[in-house]
Amino acid sequence: MKKFYFLTLALICAFVANAQDVYLRGAHNGWGTGNEWKFAQNGTTWTLEVPAASITGEFKIADANWGTINLGGGGTNIQLGKEVSLSQNGGNMKLGSKGDYSKLIFTVTNKTKLVVTGSNDEVVVTYPEKVYLLGHIDGITAWAPNSAVTVASIGEGVYKAVDVTIANSGDGYGYFAFAENKSANASDWDGLGTRYGAASSDALVEVGGEYKMVKGTNSWKLAVGMYDLTLDLVNSKLFVSESTTAIDEVAADNAAVEYYNLQGVKVANPENGIFIKKQGNKVAKVVL
Repeated sequence: MKKFYFLTLALICAFVANAQDVYLRGAHNGWGTGNEWKFAQNGTTWTLEVPAASITGEFKIADANWGTINLGGGGTNIQLGKEVSLSQNGGNMKLGSKGDYSKLIFTVTNKTKLVVTGSNDEVVVTYPEKVYLLGHIDGITAWAPNSAVTVASIGEGVYKAVDVTIANSGDGYGYFAFAENKSANASDWDGLGTRYGAASSDALVEVGGEYKMVKGTNSWKLAVGMYDLTLDLVNSKLFVSESTTAIDEVAADNAAVEYYNLQGVKVANPENGIFIKKQGNKVAKVVL
């Protein structure tokens, strides 16, 4: 009975050890991971459905660490519907044509064969409940995967970070991007999952602007200051606006000053006592 128990336990442990997440990694996601690129596994058959427009450039099929699963070798002119051979540590792959399909289905069999097919069925897109802001942001460690600002959703696929203070990287600007996850440690860049950034490296953005967002590792560049940042994954856009708090503070600083005594009576020329000073939405007790 003991032998049977230990044999069963060993088989379960072996299954758990082998059941690791596998992703389509490539130019389309900055060679990263992310749940939207994770294969569904059914024994030795893995499948992944993605919008055809999202696949750009070369790719491979690998685990999060480029470890025991790092499959490639299908060539750079893969045709839809044609089976290609895969091998561990094989070369990068690329589709020859995506046709006019709205969706692509990647099917891997026994870790040795890949077939990519097309479909015009509706692609169901899901968005994370929240995203993470990282970079030169006041209050967090700059560009540490385990240090990021949580940005809540304000609608399906839309996220807004309010009163973000861009810190000085040394040139009067701060650099930032977004990610699907926050990593467990400072060296785990793969743990960020899908990353959302600029269409080009260190793209300059300004207040009032609307900028293209792509899935990748490029960052945006923004002058030091306080802002509201809106990330729209549905339309692949970033919006930069002045911080509402900063605007209110400026308005308050420019507002007329009023004084009241401790009984709440307005005083025209306060002196020699304790008064309530009101300027805009700022209220404080002062001694004159």
